[in-house]
Amino acid sequence: MKVLMISNDKSILDASSAVARRMVQYGAFTDRLDIIVFSRRGYSATRLSDTVTVYPTNSRSRLLYVYDAVRIGKQFADITAVTTQDFFEGLAGWRIARRTGAKLELQIHTDVMSPYFVRGSFLNRLRRLLARFLLPRADCVRVVSERVRRSITGMTGAPISVLPVFTDISAIQHAPVTMDLHKKYPQFGKIVLMVSRLEPEKNVALALAVFARAVSEDKPEDTALLIVGEGRERAALSARAREHGIAEKVFFEGFRKDAVAYYKTADVFLQTSNYEGYGLALLEAFASGLAVVTTDVGIAGDIVSGSHAGICPVGDSACLSKALYAALKNEKPSEKPLFPKEFLPSREEYLAGIKAGWERCGVTT
Repeated sequence: MKVLMISNDKSILDASSAVARRMVQYGAFTDRLDIIVFSRRGYSATRLSDTVTVYPTNSRSRLLYVYDAVRIGKQFADITAVTTQDFFEGLAGWRIARRTGAKLELQIHTDVMSPYFVRGSFLNRLRRLLARFLLPRADCVRVVSERVRRSITGMTGAPISVLPVFTDISAIQHAPVTMDLHKKYPQFGKIVLMVSRLEPEKNVALALAVFARAVSEDKPEDTALLIVGEGRERAALSARAREHGIAEKVFFEGFRKDAVAYYKTADVFLQTSNYEGYGLALLEAFASGLAVVTTDVGIAGDIVSGSHAGICPVGDSACLSKALYAALKNEKPSEKPLFPKEFLPSREEYLAGIKAGWERCGVTT
């Protein structure tokens, strides 16, 4: 099979990156895998293997990404399939597939039909419109969670496959602990951890309110909240922590490469996102054996029973505060859940799933 992929992940252009190495693995079961990456100027085409080549759009403006991807795609007249990530990439892929007669696989990595997805974002409203346009025109659809599959059922006649993002759970579980949070912050008996971009959809402001309410009930001086991640809201969230009177208990750790050590030495993982297509941080927390309190987003319902008290409706401050308090007290029903290892495929099964998805699309090998 000859496959054309449209992506916005510029790390594919770096041959040493983990994503580029994964593309080489995809290329191993194709006759040819060509990848067009949305990018601004300054990149060069990169040959990753005998069968995999990456082409940057080198666009003058982000507004030209789709146009430039279609322009580059004209040279691939003999492709059998186009696979795309997100919906602007999907628009480019649909135009190329229609021109070449190739099959179109639409990948959906976010919960585009969540009512929270479109709030406050013009681009997200446009993405939803594109999803409604593209789904009926796709030959096959791949989603990363059952939640997303349920949300789009009925919007397309194409087969929908669920294939979670590959995560090396074994590597997380066997990774050495290079740092102990309780030694770094010995003044605190309990540590609550968030790993999140500091962006509106992650609703870290709600987490601060939830934390303030939970720790006010019992030994407030004994518990800290550590937030790993960066984003546009950092200054505003720091101010919000001061407003709640918890600034001395909240620590913004920034981006950390040793996040596994944070998972393994914290006491409770807290997630308050408005929506997630998948939720890698939640999965990593479970893989590390960490107790979890989360909004009902992404894969929360896939890997944990919906009746678990650690899962709360989106935006439900009272439920989250109660669940966090119980988890900190190690009281039922917030005991540490067992991680269902069968939820994720092995690397070999994941690659087989990618290939099977393309074959279900009607692509000939």
